[in-house]
Amino acid sequence: MIGADITVKDIIPALERELKRGLEAKGFTAVSTRSNTDTKFKARLRAFKFFIETGFWSGAENTSVVINVEADKRGKDFERNYRFNTEERVFAVPTGTTIDEKLNAALSEILAKIMLDEELMNFLAQ
Repeated sequence: MIGADITVKDIIPALERELKRGLEAKGFTAVSTRSNTDTKFKARLRAFKFFIETGFWSGAENTSVVINVEADKRGKDFERNYRFNTEERVFAVPTGTTIDEKLNAALSEILAKIMLDEELMNFLAQ
């Protein structure tokens, strides 16, 4: 096994910014967590992985990203995990650019799933 730990700088602020942008585009107003509102929205990055499996002739690039969303509105709760998992068979070790592209694509897909979740949007709009 050959591996390396990769540190991703500024991912949480970037996710917060994109979630805020997406919710505001849907007509919601995002405020700080210290504000006294009747609706609370939390998103947590639960998994952010890219790993390579080596085989005899080929390997596999595995991408796994999970974001957990919790919302509370006047005592009612909403919770859901949004997942992206993929495995791609490859013959060469990916470059850093390829890894960035795959992780960015996974995050983008999950953010789109969150913004397109009609049940979540209806819950927040009630």
